[in-house]
Amino acid sequence: MTKSQEFFDQCIAIGQPIPGQPSGVAGDQMGKFYTQTNLQIDDKQAYRVFDGKKQARLGTEKNPAVLCVQTEERRAELEQEFLDNGWFCQIQVDEEAVEDTSALQLLKDTPKTTVLEKLPGRNDPCLCGSGKKYKKCCG
Repeated sequence: MTKSQEFFDQCIAIGQPIPGQPSGVAGDQMGKFYTQTNLQIDDKQAYRVFDGKKQARLGTEKNPAVLCVQTEERRAELEQEFLDNGWFCQIQVDEEAVEDTSALQLLKDTPKTTVLEKLPGRNDPCLCGSGKKYKKCCG
């Protein structure tokens, strides 16, 4: 039994109103679903604690990519690819398991940051090279 459930039971036993309920209503008069649901939510939120630690990037020494292959030849091939790119990995050889290289696909298909050209301000010189202000030429 959780601490909040014990508190709920104590309030009912002595006839005190339960915090969070409308004033003047004793615990035994209010529907049990209202207060129990609120107490359960409070219990779940109590365990959500921010530890301040970021998860390491995939393929680093702290968070190596985990792969499962079926043959030693495939393992050697993947190890060479990881070494060429400077990634860390743990490769397991299991002949009966399905080959799982999803971590390698994530590392290969890392999205690149796209940088858009910044448009000139209204009073900046025009990009076409006319010498006029952008607002009077191409803007």
